[in-house]
Amino acid sequence: MDSSITNFLTTNWMLIAVAFVSGAMLIFPALQRGRGGPVLSTLEATRLINSKDAVVIDVRDQGDYAKSHIANAKNIPEKLLEERKAELEKLKGVPFIVACATGQRAPTAAEAIRKLGFEEVFVLNGGQAAWTQAGLPVTKEQPGVCPYCVRAEQLLKAKGVTEIDKIRIDLDPEQRDLMMQKTGRRTVPQIYVGDTHVGGCDDLYALDAKGGLVPLLSA
Repeated sequence: MDSSITNFLTTNWMLIAVAFVSGAMLIFPALQRGRGGPVLSTLEATRLINSKDAVVIDVRDQGDYAKSHIANAKNIPEKLLEERKAELEKLKGVPFIVACATGQRAPTAAEAIRKLGFEEVFVLNGGQAAWTQAGLPVTKEQPGVCPYCVRAEQLLKAKGVTEIDKIRIDLDPEQRDLMMQKTGRRTVPQIYVGDTHVGGCDDLYALDAKGGLVPLLSA
């Protein structure tokens, strides 16, 4: 190596070290932004919701979701993403914004959604905490209340159903096991019309959209 270069490196080693560390600090955030896909601020997320009807996918557990969640967010816990792929398929064509509690788990969940075949998947920076801190709209459900169960009941009542038997599997583990054996599903509600298993809330609304709910109820 040329002696002048050697002298430069020896004399200025501290400046070179500082430059290397500074460069690494610039690169690291870029790597973080790339993990799980593009990251949106709360402002960017609201713009995407308003301009492209983006859907917020809240990947927290149902209990945390019920306490407080982004208005109109759809709750699909991270561990159930693959199992509930059909629900995501119904929303295909619009961007997804993945939200968790603080933004730590969302990148992993976003990557999982992308692997299921969805392309426009974004991560909400800071998650639910950042959204709440920004003063943006949130919805709170009463403890123990399943929002999907409420929506399903509302539709059935609108169709003239007056007798609805409710089995609280959250209070009876044996009934939960029985539900899973009969339906092969772990999510609620699981709706039966007579002996016919309709499925979940989204399945009920989809059946109604096809014109199949009223004939089933009549039968």
